[in-house]
Amino acid sequence: MKPALLSAVVLAAALAASPVLAQSKRGDADKPPDKVLTLGSGPATGATLTRAQLDECLAMPARLQAEADKAKRAAADAESDRAEFERFDEHLKAERAKVDPKNRQAIAAYNAKLEKREKMVAAYNAKSAAAGERVDSYNAMRKSWESGCENRPYLQSDYAALRPVKSAHADEPPKTILRPVMPEGAASASGSK
Repeated sequence: MKPALLSAVVLAAALAASPVLAQSKRGDADKPPDKVLTLGSGPATGATLTRAQLDECLAMPARLQAEADKAKRAAADAESDRAEFERFDEHLKAERAKVDPKNRQAIAAYNAKLEKREKMVAAYNAKSAAAGERVDSYNAMRKSWESGCENRPYLQSDYAALRPVKSAHADEPPKTILRPVMPEGAASASGSK
């Protein structure tokens, strides 16, 4: 192709595409600007969350609550074992004074109770360690929320895409209800600082 013919073809293609570009620019002007909101109640800090990060952050409060519940149950279970052990230990202390050192059957029975006591100690230690691990897991997840999600800005359009609210009428588009997302206890913690 000759250079003059080539530039005429390029010019024709550009003119044909210009109405489409003009329409898309007009369509963007009709849309309201995308608002930047934050997760949490403080001022925005850090880079704007991507849609994938926002999705992860929106799911985190429920996971935090579930982990807190597991930690509370594990701690209560360990505490129950400790209370049972203390009752059993008090019973053993009272019984020890009554054991006749010359009666082998009484000594064997008491020794069997001491073995049971040792098993109770081992069970309590295992449950206590498991409860500690649950608390550590919750604390790590909470720290992840604080460093990765709390007060991070995000785009309203990303939130609307992730959490559309279906309207009562089928012909209406989905609406988005925006609300701050905070893990339970965050409001009381921020108020005490």
